[in-house]
Amino acid sequence: YGNNSLVVIVDPVSLQVVQVLERHRSSVVGVKWTRTPTAKHPADRLTLATSDATGHIVIWNVKSGEVKSTMQEGNKPVTEIEWLDGRFENTGHLLAALHPPFSFVLWDTSNGTAVWKKTYTETLQSFDFDPFDPMKIAFRCIECILFVEDFNPTKVPSSSGKKFYVLAPARGSPSRNS
Repeated sequence: YGNNSLVVIVDPVSLQVVQVLERHRSSVVGVKWTRTPTAKHPADRLTLATSDATGHIVIWNVKSGEVKSTMQEGNKPVTEIEWLDGRFENTGHLLAALHPPFSFVLWDTSNGTAVWKKTYTETLQSFDFDPFDPMKIAFRCIECILFVEDFNPTKVPSSSGKKFYVLAPARGSPSRNS
C-alpha cells in the first residue's frame, strides 16, 4: 500500500511489514501487482508498479527493492494504472496509465518508454478494460462514459470512442418506474 511517498509491502499471513520501498517524492496514488511468467524463481515473478500524484510511475523488483524502470508523461499526474497481464499474448510487461485530463498512455515497463499515447477530447477520470473483450475500454468522463472498441497494444486506437451520456434525475422531479 502507499503511505505518503512510501510503498509498504506487508505479508498478509503474518501481517508484518516485509519491506518499505522509497523512491517517490509525492503521495503514492496507485499500487498494482503483476506476475512475470518468464521469471525462473517464483519470488522474481512478482512485479510491482506504483504511481504518485506528480505523475511518476515506478516499476519495482520487490525481492531486491530495486527500481527496474521509471516513466513519466511530462508533468501530468497519474490517476490510474493497470497491467495488461494476459489480455493479449506477450503483454505482461505493458502497463496502461491514465494521465488526465486527456491522455491515455501504454507504457513498456521493461525499458520505461511509451509504446503509444492517445489524446481524447473528453476529460478522463478513470478507465476499465472490458472483462469479456480485451479490445474494449470504458473511460469515465465528467459528463459521459466513453466506450473505445479498438484497443490494441501494438497501435494507437484510431477511433475517438462513442459517448454514452448519463443524466441524473432532476431534484424534486417525480420518479418513474423503469
